Amino acid sequence: MLFHCTCPLVFLQDPAYIEVLANYITELSLLDHNLLCYPPSQIAASAIFLAKYILYPTKHSWASDFIMMLFAYIFVAVAKSNT
Repeated sequence: MLFHCTCPLVFLQDPAYIEVLANYITELSLLDHNLLCYPPSQIAASAIFLAKYILYPTKHSWASDFIMMLFAYIFVAVAKSNT
């Protein structure tokens, strides 16, 4: 039997979901000592961006070259923390 959802996922459009996910990402950043050197404003902006990107992957709120630069930066930071 194939299940079809006929209702749109309206609940994901609520800004409260973005806030909750951004808060969770921010709290996770406190666990990584390598991220403590960044100012709180940069951590907050990154958390909001990542929360929006997770919830709305087809909507790009910032320029694509900035997104590529951000992912490259995260990749390098993760690679450094694993060594």
